[in-house]
Amino acid sequence: MYAGKRNDRYIAAPRLVRLSPGAWSEFARAEIEQGGTGESQYKHPALVPDTAWMNRFRPVDTVTLFSENCKSLAAEDGRFAKAR
Repeated sequence: MYAGKRNDRYIAAPRLVRLSPGAWSEFARAEIEQGGTGESQYKHPALVPDTAWMNRFRPVDTVTLFSENCKSLAAEDGRFAKAR
């Protein structure tokens, strides 16, 4: 089912994005301050459908994970086919 959704371009290949040291902590701190509920109530985002969301970070590099069945998708999307 997963490979079918990838081949149909319904979902993109998973990406591992490495951030600079402290970048995620700074993001979480700002989110906690903005939310006003305190650290114990903060939930880290897991899946974010907003593609512009990553623009707030400066990745050190990105690795796209793909299988033999889904190779063509990563190759077509130049932004994520290679590590940056």
